[in-house]
Amino acid sequence: MEKSVIKVRFVSFCLILLAFVLLGNKQVNAASGVGDTVQDPNSGLWGVITKVADPQVFGDIGEVAIKGFTDPQGISLRCQQHGATITLNIPDQMFAFGNAYRVTRIASEAFRQCMFIGRVNIPNNVTNIGDATFLGCMNLTGINIPGSVTKIEDCAFRYCSSLTTVFLLEGLHEVGFAAFADCSSLAIMTFPDSINQIRRSALYGTRLNLEEIPQLSERFNPNLIFQNPVPQPAAPQFAVPFLRFS
Repeated sequence: MEKSVIKVRFVSFCLILLAFVLLGNKQVNAASGVGDTVQDPNSGLWGVITKVADPQVFGDIGEVAIKGFTDPQGISLRCQQHGATITLNIPDQMFAFGNAYRVTRIASEAFRQCMFIGRVNIPNNVTNIGDATFLGCMNLTGINIPGSVTKIEDCAFRYCSSLTTVFLLEGLHEVGFAAFADCSSLAIMTFPDSINQIRRSALYGTRLNLEEIPQLSERFNPNLIFQNPVPQPAAPQFAVPFLRFS
């Protein structure tokens, strides 16, 4: 009799505990919505939820856009740091509120003027690289752009003066205005057949020439691609120590 009572109490305790867990998950999941911010604990990157999973679709997960090293209050935490460069591995998923979110976009200005980034690896989920995402990353020497990327937005890599080689893969459709402008060391670049639009000034100020990429002159107007941007945006401003001379 005593053993039966203990068994009943134990089962009741387990049921109550399970109810609390399910209720807690329901409350937490309810807090996850479009516009909420999440952080990847390994890389320290922040993201913003752009799509929530459809519970009616088996295996569906939400989507998130990488915001960079910027907290929800918009404070840049690392991008002005100098010193040794790192390889930035952007995660393919982020987790929050008990859910997984696929990284599909790198938001505008996410890594603008991040001086410590030497190389970047972008996961295969990403389809869009936003405006001025890596603008002014002057120590960036290499970037892995997967074939999942369909569009590189305006000024995405402008002023990346250490970037030497870029391989654009099949699947890319559009390269934005001044996307690689003023990449003064950029001498090698491949262009897939899937590209149907290269906007004005995309390759201005690079070391590329039409003799090395003849397919561009056959499909696009080279005068526009290499045209000086008008109006000319201001170059990135960097802090310069004040010197006093007596």
